Amino acid sequence: MPLRIATVLFLIYQLIMVIKVWQARHAANPEAALIQAQTEPGAKGRWLHAVQGWERRFWIYALLTRKPDTNSFAGSTHFGTGEQGGNASCWRAWAFINLIPMPIIHLILHHRHPAVADITTAASLMGSLWLWAEYRAASIRPVSVDDQHLYLRYGLLTDRCIDREQIVDVKPADFRDLHGQISRYAGLGAPNVLITLLDGEVMAVGVDHPGQLIANLRAGSRTSRVGCRPVAD
Repeated sequence: MPLRIATVLFLIYQLIMVIKVWQARHAANPEAALIQAQTEPGAKGRWLHAVQGWERRFWIYALLTRKPDTNSFAGSTHFGTGEQGGNASCWRAWAFINLIPMPIIHLILHHRHPAVADITTAASLMGSLWLWAEYRAASIRPVSVDDQHLYLRYGLLTDRCIDREQIVDVKPADFRDLHGQISRYAGLGAPNVLITLLDGEVMAVGVDHPGQLIANLRAGSRTSRVGCRPVAD
């Protein structure tokens, strides 16, 4: 009985979330309308904010067909991330591939236990819906830059704001750079920009036009040590 009550409460909560997403469908940026800036300090607050942001973006990009205006995202210059390394197309392909065995598996399980078959099918459908939402997020959410910040947006979870004064080095990335302690931001694509921060963190970032992002970040870098390799898109 407690499990049933918890399930009903969870479904009601998700229904409320879907209604909120539908109500925000006419906003220039439903994501900005539904996801507030983090206000709770500490690791627990950051974790809860990240989970809430993932959940709301999941419903936004899974259900809404209207594409948000790129210029409605924070930042003055925007860079896509869907084309690099086939990022968006890989998410879309897996969304459909995940559905292919579903009817066969459902029939096999149905003869043994109908309830298990229904649960497995529902899980497969939700998995494909999640992959579809990741595909749309990769096609829509940009990496953005303004005079003060670099905004990293990847898929449904990553939403990071970095002070440009913290960037000490930026250069094209190749396979020799993608090892060790590196923060990777490329979805299912291939990182093509390497960014080093003042605290020593190294980020491997994937964007559709890496040369333009590198030039933009170099123009506002705090040092002249930014990259010695030729910039290429």
